[in-house]
Amino acid sequence: MSLLTQILTNLQPCKTLNSAVRWASKKAGGSSRNPKGHAPGKRRGIKTQDGSKVTQSSILLRQLHIRCHPGLNVGMGKDGSLYALQPGRVLITCEKFEPNFDKYWTNKAYGSRKENMNNVYKKYFHVIPEPLEPKFKLVDVI
Repeated sequence: MSLLTQILTNLQPCKTLNSAVRWASKKAGGSSRNPKGHAPGKRRGIKTQDGSKVTQSSILLRQLHIRCHPGLNVGMGKDGSLYALQPGRVLITCEKFEPNFDKYWTNKAYGSRKENMNNVYKKYFHVIPEPLEPKFKLVDVI
């Protein structure tokens, strides 16, 4: 007989005591209807740094007001967030701002300063696509 079978044959059921358990009649803790403190942060800001690799539709920046503008291969969401339209590397530049006041966001942000918009520089996010690797091999046809 092995040691395990000896142990299993010598086991006896344990005797349980009948004891009364008193359950709580009221919920403990405070209410969640009126929490104290302030609301949690919205996690805005730059999500990918200059030179980092991104995939398509990855978020580059979350912003409430227009602080940074979309550049090459970058789109702007309806909440102002910038996202990549193609996979590649992120490039952040500071360029002279030439606004197009036909756009909703531009008109909303800079509509009051239409006359005085010369020599305004803004931060732009670009996504530079990676060069494609050669995947095909040239075969001589006879």
